[in-house]
Order: sequence, then C-alpha cells, then structure tokens
Amino acid sequence: MTIRSAVLGAGLLAAAAAQARAQAVQLRFTPPVGQVTRYLEMNELWPTGRPMDIPAVVTVHSTRTIVAMDSENYVVRTVVNSTEMSVPGGGAHRPGAGEDLLRGMVSTQRMDARGRILSTAVTPPPGLPPQLAASLQRSAASSNIRGTVVLPERAVSLRETWTDSIVNSASGDRGPPIQVVFLVTFTFERLEQEGGARRAIISMAGSQQGGLTGSVTGELTVDLVAGRLEHMVTNMMVQTEARGPLTRARITTETVP
Repeated sequence: MTIRSAVLGAGLLAAAAAQARAQAVQLRFTPPVGQVTRYLEMNELWPTGRPMDIPAVVTVHSTRTIVAMDSENYVVRTVVNSTEMSVPGGGAHRPGAGEDLLRGMVSTQRMDARGRILSTAVTPPPGLPPQLAASLQRSAASSNIRGTVVLPERAVSLRETWTDSIVNSASGDRGPPIQVVFLVTFTFERLEQEGGARRAIISMAGSQQGGLTGSVTGELTVDLVAGRLEHMVTNMMVQTEARGPLTRARITTETVP
C-alpha cells in the first residue's frame, strides 16, 4: 500500500465516522400493543451510604404487557410475579425475610414515547395489610417516574446530550414517602447494530434538586426495534432532609426469557 492510498483510506474512514456521528437518530419507546416482556429488577439499598456495608436487597420478577395505544401514548400493565428480600444481619444476608411481599401487585401506567409516566394506578397484592396497601397506593400516586429515563424531544446524534428531570419516591426517617427530583443530563453514547438488532446506549448523570446533596448516574440500553427498555443500571445517592444522612441505592433492570 502506498503512502497516498493509506492517507486516502484514513481520510475515508474519518469521513465515514464523522457521517455516523452526524446522523441523527429518533430515540423512542414504541412497543406494539400485545407486546409481553419479563423483567428482573434488583434493588440494593445501603441506608448508611457506605458502599462497604452489606446492602438490603429486593429482587422483583414481573411481566409487562402493552394493553393499549393512543397516538404516541400507551398503557402498560405490570404484574409482579415474585419478590425476594434479604437484609443484613450478623455480617451476612438473611434470605427469605419478607419474601413475596409484593407478589400479585398490578400497576397500570399511561406513558408517552419519551418514557415519561403520565399516570399510575396500583392494585395492591392480595392479603396485604390495609395500612401497607394504602401506603403503597399513596407512594405510586405521588411519584410519576421511578428510576427511568426521559428520551429527547428531537432526533439526536452520537455524543449529543439533553437535560431533563426525573422524579423518584424516597422515604425519610419519618412520615410518608417524599418526592426526590434529579436534574439529569443524558448522553447518546453509541448505536449498536447487529443482524436485525438496533440498540441505543445512553448514559446519565445528574444531581438532586431542592438544595439537598445527592446524585444519580447510570446507563441504559433501548431496543429500538422492539421499542422497549432492555437493560438499565441506576446508581443514586439520596438525601431526604437538610443535613441528613446520604442513602445509597442501585437499581438494576433487565429483560429475561
């Protein structure tokens, strides 16, 4: 290969890379009506905020079904199939504590194609004590987004960013759950295409609003062909009151067969 052809080849590769970066992609959740997806969600909580401590872990298996579509908005029904909980004790986990606490709970949500939850209705699981059932419904009604993502309004190119807010429900030392608001910057990291698959990988990083100390980071994969979330990891440091302690949490969500 001559020097000239090598330079030309490098130039063509650079031009192709620049063109790929410049190509805008419309990122949307567009699941078809009738789509059924099984998810595994693992919630890890470090009440002291110290990562070396053993976390409390709640693992939830659920089935999500798209039951209706209205323009770009759709209705999703999620049924909790099983739950498992383990809590720190004696330096180790005690498996089985509170197992299947939420089994049978049904959540019906109206969402838009950007991932924003417009409304939520919860049917508590059978046999749940009335006081706990009422608390569960209040928490669902007060939190419009939980550990999810807001996709951009317009098409974006690789490495392009957008900023939006996400809302999470957190419990302080006293009283009912409260809303925790994060202002988050999302980045379209890369587009993976293999065979018929087309996946968008998005990172996020933000800070808690309202004068409190807290942060959120994470990464997610959106299956653009199936129009659904495929995998997501969210790390949060949350402060629920001024000068209060930080609570560390990690939520991992992924599709399962």
